[in-house]
Amino acid sequence: MLKLASKTSGTFLLLLIGSYFSVYAQESNQAKVNAGDTAQQLPKWELALGAGAVSLPFYPGSASSRAFVFPAVIPLYRGKYLKLDDDGLRGELYDSDRFDLDFSVDFNIAVDSDDVEERLGMPDLNNVVQVGPSLEWVLKKYDNDEWLFKLGLRAAFAVDGVDINDTGFTTNPQITWYRGFDAWQRDWRFGVTGGLLFGSEKYHDFYYQVDPEFITAERRQFDAGAGFSGFRGIATLVSRSPTSWIAFFARYENYSGASYEDSDLLRASDGFTVGFVYSRFLFRSKTLVNAKR
Repeated sequence: MLKLASKTSGTFLLLLIGSYFSVYAQESNQAKVNAGDTAQQLPKWELALGAGAVSLPFYPGSASSRAFVFPAVIPLYRGKYLKLDDDGLRGELYDSDRFDLDFSVDFNIAVDSDDVEERLGMPDLNNVVQVGPSLEWVLKKYDNDEWLFKLGLRAAFAVDGVDINDTGFTTNPQITWYRGFDAWQRDWRFGVTGGLLFGSEKYHDFYYQVDPEFITAERRQFDAGAGFSGFRGIATLVSRSPTSWIAFFARYENYSGASYEDSDLLRASDGFTVGFVYSRFLFRSKTLVNAKR
């Protein structure tokens, strides 16, 4: 069922603009700084307002899913080192024509176990924040096409109000192909990403461990191990103009062969997420800065 969820809109905004959904927006129609360069002049900060919708599993491998309609408040900031922009929230540590090293943030939404059949009687899952360095390597760039390799390592923390607990770490080596094109009097950018997922034992236990006190007829005791977490594929179609931002996205994950595959909390061998966001830029800085894709 699709329902209004303004309480979670800020949460999903972080998930949308963070790397968990890997949504990258197409640059605006403003002039390039110089021919053959992807850099261009954009406002130092912008604020966009809009709305969107998403349907996604409660957690990776859950047999049930949830859907949200949400208002979207999207702040963008393009500082020298700290950036909150079309590539998510990150601190830029090193930047060159071929390599980018930055500090990125990801976010997983909390789960009420009463809403998930396989977790009935178990503790709720808190929001999880993931932070860590990410290296991006431009493999090839020509005309309107671009190939990238990205490798990130993130520490994960479960957040419940002011209570923050370590929940291990994750890594996700991936390859992305982008193509830009014009349609419907707008510039668009289509992207396809494929990559492998890996996690520590503590991170896998957070979602898939079953302690003795939570054993039922359909839920055996289980202690997950570290290692392979599955495969993730993402497709995005994004357009940014001087006045608006549109994003359509789909994500497919397959958990076959994952180190937690035998957990009874893994009820689905794969999962599918779809969503969109439409917003309009209402406020922006008069100060312009160089920005790159």
